[in-house]
Amino acid sequence: MGSRPRCCSVECDAATTQETTQERRTEMSTFTLDDLRELLRRADEHADLDGDIANTQFVELGYDSLAVLEIASEIQRRFGVVVPDDAVLAMPTPAKAVEFINALFARCGA
Repeated sequence: MGSRPRCCSVECDAATTQETTQERRTEMSTFTLDDLRELLRRADEHADLDGDIANTQFVELGYDSLAVLEIASEIQRRFGVVVPDDAVLAMPTPAKAVEFINALFARCGA
């Protein structure tokens, strides 16, 4: 693990887990607003996420910072990019979250 940037992997020992993480990143080279909507709906299936939500504050959509942290954790599990806890401050809206996640993917060579 020493040569791989921390942003690019979830710490693990099993080679198969590393391969699976790389496959997930290969499949997902761009994170979209629709991908985020899917995660948001999983967190709250009753949320109104139809329409243009890109620049609406998460708080106005009914998601507090803890919910955004949970979504960031799910992104980390699914795609193997480390999303720091303080990233919540950089992701006040869905558009900013998508931009932030795609920047992580680019840095990690997803």
